[in-house]
Amino acid sequence: MQTPPEIAYRHVEPTESIQAFIAEEIKRLDALDDRLMACRVMVELPEHRHRRGDLYHVRIDLTRPGTEIVVDRHPAKHRAHEDILQAIGEAFDTMRARLLEEKSKQRGQVKRHDSQPEGRVRTVFHGLGYGFIEAPDGHDVYFHRNAVKNGSFEDIAEGARVRYVEEQGDEGPQASVVELLGS
Repeated sequence: MQTPPEIAYRHVEPTESIQAFIAEEIKRLDALDDRLMACRVMVELPEHRHRRGDLYHVRIDLTRPGTEIVVDRHPAKHRAHEDILQAIGEAFDTMRARLLEEKSKQRGQVKRHDSQPEGRVRTVFHGLGYGFIEAPDGHDVYFHRNAVKNGSFEDIAEGARVRYVEEQGDEGPQASVVELLGS
């Protein structure tokens, strides 16, 4: 890694075991990709819950040339986050999978989905880096600037035709890959 990892804690006492666990997980990421530039990890306890147990929020930002990969695991959606080491481990497992997927995409080994739907960009927020695609059945599919694989995010306009790969994100349907089609 080109810069030392940044680790932050909010409302969490970083014990030696937690720090060692995170350091080991970062080493595992670094071993997967020698082009990693930076890694930022944030572990927080958003609220203390006396009766039902604490739920931990873990966010990992990984920077590599030309892209940033983010894993943001919110506690309300993951009951396993009552155990801090399990919450951290799950976030790093997800990050490893996304890192391997990104490396495959850059090598041109992306799986071609035979039934990639086509849609139209309904709304695009260039300043914020995201937009929404209108799917053939009319539902909205979120996409982030990093999902755009051919062309530039700034080239995408409302009404543009796109082909995309839809998956279920933390907050609903999202496109993991967006390809701009001709007019």
